Amino acid sequence: MVAALIYFLLLVNILPLEDYGLFVSILASALIISNGSTFGFLAPTFRAQTEESKEAANYAGGLILYAILWMPVTLTMAYGLYLIFFAHYTSLDIVLSIIVAEAILMRLLDAIYHLNIARNRYGIAALVNISSILPRLIAIVLFSNIADQTLSNWSSYFLQANICALLIACFFIPKMEISFSLSSFRDGLKEAFTQEGVNFVQSIQMELDKLLVLTFAGPAAAGIYSLSMRIIYVINEPIRSIFPLVAKFFIKDTKRIRSLANQLKLEIGLILSSSLAYGCLIVILNIKPDLLGDNIEAGYHFFAMLPMVFALKLVPEYHKTVLYGAKLLPKAFAIALLLTLTKSVIIYLIASNMTFANEWFLPLNLLYIVLYIQSLWATWGWAMNEHPKTIAAE
Repeated sequence: MVAALIYFLLLVNILPLEDYGLFVSILASALIISNGSTFGFLAPTFRAQTEESKEAANYAGGLILYAILWMPVTLTMAYGLYLIFFAHYTSLDIVLSIIVAEAILMRLLDAIYHLNIARNRYGIAALVNISSILPRLIAIVLFSNIADQTLSNWSSYFLQANICALLIACFFIPKMEISFSLSSFRDGLKEAFTQEGVNFVQSIQMELDKLLVLTFAGPAAAGIYSLSMRIIYVINEPIRSIFPLVAKFFIKDTKRIRSLANQLKLEIGLILSSSLAYGCLIVILNIKPDLLGDNIEAGYHFFAMLPMVFALKLVPEYHKTVLYGAKLLPKAFAIALLLTLTKSVIIYLIASNMTFANEWFLPLNLLYIVLYIQSLWATWGWAMNEHPKTIAAE
């Protein structure tokens, strides 16, 4: 988190807010389309490696094939997003550099991270996680010393940093048997496509808002909005890192997922941790608003008014982890679609009809309360409703 925070602070204070808003908007599009790179087939592979099933080697081989097959699909989608959102603001090579770095290279690195978790190599997984950010940190330090600090040059530095990060992570690939079976690959595709659909829709729910703000409110508003959302992401990174462990917790013993006590501890702990991190940040910046740089100070008045966004933003992602452990991915897809429609419509109404930023505070806080209530009800009142007696008993 410290390395990620330093990287973020350097980047946001070196690039002009308009360029930063454009960069994060492109990054958001990369996150939306990245799910096909590895996240899809990683789901059955992670489960097979965790359970140490006989099919683990076949799923590992299927993961490699799946990632290779999806690379041209990712590039095609990147070009389509460029035409829709970015052609008016920047060139294709900048967009492709950022999307390749995040949607392909970082997703492969993320697969290595998750496979280490599945094999109980937690220390090695932590090293993989650190290796994902350190090359970016070095890149932004080098970038800060050049004269032409434009988005065009940064996209080149960003791509090279992600190449280095993936090469480092390759040294930490766990030793495991790799084979390929057409039947196993075909069997894994159902869970892979379902997981991919869930991640795709959820990533739209989490990232489309940045593209909508860019489109309807302009690069300056997108810069401050994206800066605020990125602060939430960085501060919550240590909390998010436990989600693969939570998934393993439930996969190993599915009875745990039906325990009301477990769910209350995890969910309340998640909300309190996010709120505490938010409170500490606001107290520090209230004492010295320019502590983290001029651009953070410029955005402080905005994100300081979003307590419910900080507290509740991660919870739907946690609910998805619960449903993955319970093998209820089709229902997770439906819930992600519901949240996406709700958030997209409200963000569109806010960005197209309200003056940035004073009129945005109340509706944004209310939006995340609504999203939390929807996710909470849909997960426990609908998706998990097939086990009501078990939940009540425990």
